[in-house]
Amino acid sequence: MSLEQFISEALSPWMKKDGPDSDIVLSSRIRLARNIEEYKFPILATMEESYAVIKHVGEALTVSPYERLAHLKCFM
Repeated sequence: MSLEQFISEALSPWMKKDGPDSDIVLSSRIRLARNIEEYKFPILATMEESYAVIKHVGEALTVSPYERLAHLKCFM
């Protein structure tokens, strides 16, 4: 599913019609952020790609904090 398709299908029917309160503005804000490079966002990822993210995060969580910081010179 493309992002454009998701957005068009996400609109509720009441937002697409005219009526006595159609002059009311509904506003929201969405922040899309990424902190894992080279992986698609969940809405665009296949099931296989989603499992790869879960595996990647799981492996990162099994590494001790000291091992994660070992590349920094101040910890050597």
